[in-house]
Amino acid sequence: AKAFFQLRAVSRTLTTMKRQGFARDGALGQAFECDHVDIAMFDEFNGGELSPGPDVKGDEAVLEWVRRDAETALHPSCTARMGTDEMGVVDPSSMRVHGTQGLRVVDASVMPTLTNGNIYAPVMMTAEKAADLILDNTPLQASSAPQYRHGISDPIG
Repeated sequence: AKAFFQLRAVSRTLTTMKRQGFARDGALGQAFECDHVDIAMFDEFNGGELSPGPDVKGDEAVLEWVRRDAETALHPSCTARMGTDEMGVVDPSSMRVHGTQGLRVVDASVMPTLTNGNIYAPVMMTAEKAADLILDNTPLQASSAPQYRHGISDPIG
């Protein structure tokens, strides 16, 4: 089985989908406007469609499948961002919540921006950094590696 997740999908809302209907190519065919990805290199691993399955045809059948089986791959983050500016909630030098005593936040909520992949590794890095701060260990030297920001920077450059 293969699964592909588009992290920054551009999609229309269900309201728009219902108002416009499902135009060409059957159910949900126009619901998502996604970049095309050449996945021919995975053909040798393709065992065929598993879900919803070849028997699910037409708008109503697909909508019923979505109602029954849909789930999110949402990784909540960025709700208590680190920073020293007015939008910062957590002090990045201590992981303490600004304006409180005895309260630190060490999870995905402190990320200032959405990551470009799964949040597991950045959360582990944040936890390790927080542990070093709490234990007063000497921090690692800051990295000057560029960070790719969707829509802002060049992924190659």
